[in-house]
Amino acid sequence: MDKVTGVLFKMLGKTKLQEDRFHLEQIRQTWPDLVGKVLAKHAYPSRLSRRRLTLFVDTSGWSSEFFINRLLILQKINEALGEEVLKDLILIKGEVVKSKATITKAAPLPEVELTPAEAKEALQACPVLEDPALAAKAKDFFLKQARREKQLRQQGASQCSRCGAFISKDEELCPVCKRELEEEARQKLARLLAQQPWLTENDARKITGCSTYLYISVKESLKAFYNLKVRQETATEAEQSLAVCLTYSRPRERITALDYENALKAIRGKKQHVFSTRK
Repeated sequence: MDKVTGVLFKMLGKTKLQEDRFHLEQIRQTWPDLVGKVLAKHAYPSRLSRRRLTLFVDTSGWSSEFFINRLLILQKINEALGEEVLKDLILIKGEVVKSKATITKAAPLPEVELTPAEAKEALQACPVLEDPALAAKAKDFFLKQARREKQLRQQGASQCSRCGAFISKDEELCPVCKRELEEEARQKLARLLAQQPWLTENDARKITGCSTYLYISVKESLKAFYNLKVRQETATEAEQSLAVCLTYSRPRERITALDYENALKAIRGKKQHVFSTRK
């Protein structure tokens, strides 16, 4: 990336979203130089958010190749951008559509023209710069981005309702946002069950809107985690109580002292016990 581009980026810090979009465009334009022509054919930089670059990779084999070389790739990209912009790569298996890549010279995207109103709207986000070279570079960047987005819309693409990334017209959310929302729901449910391990699926659903699969998955993960701590003799008294409450699906005050001790022995593997979750 040339010096003018690097200086321009540092002056485009109006919003984090603009910074990420600018960086992503620079990565796309120099993608073959950053990862090599062979790797570049099998992955497409789709999104940059929270210092994580999401790549669509065409096969699991090439995903492994990117995973193995991820530290080197991150280093090269950060060096090219002039600072540590990225901290991680997210690899998602998907079709690599060459026509979407701005770096593909053999099959360039058909040009689209912006109406005066569209151009004016695109330039509203462009900062006012005194340096003529930087001002021209900034104007060209925002107009080019607006033309690309217009072309994708004409081709039938829609935008993620959460982040604005372009996706298939049949989808509402991009894969990254889907995964982030799923992880947020999982963490929310895990915190809830850690505080109230006796909650039934229906009760948890009323509070978090979780599915049956998510409820079972999170609860079993919590049980496995705290049971392991009990077996390794590293659990605190509170963690032991949580392990037993998860086992019986009952509050601590509704578990007799005998059942409590039997549960701990069974978890430690010292005694077999048939647990009853009946309240």
